[in-house]
Amino acid sequence: MHSRHHAAIIVTCTIATFVVALWTASAQPAPAPSTPAPSTPAAVAPSTADRRERIMALDTDHDGRWSRAEWLAGGRSERAFATIDADHDGFLTQDELRAGMALMQRARAER
Repeated sequence: MHSRHHAAIIVTCTIATFVVALWTASAQPAPAPSTPAPSTPAAVAPSTADRRERIMALDTDHDGRWSRAEWLAGGRSERAFATIDADHDGFLTQDELRAGMALMQRARAER
């Protein structure tokens, strides 16, 4: 049972990563930095903007939602899709991704 709980937490964390990226997609883009970023390990890590762009790029037909096929073609997991797709209609909406984020926050609070 413990491993099942651990797996659920991992799935929830994965979902939260995608949810955060998508959730921030609706925010205004940050202005470009005026100086080059330093080449430190922190600068190498993907930024929120990079993650947002990757999630947005999954919407290949640009209809504002993510189909199961688009999600899987982007290398995302079937399990994460099934967890986020609250109405089980085969599409992820920004609202569903935001709800997934709330789920993640609750899981973190329980730790």
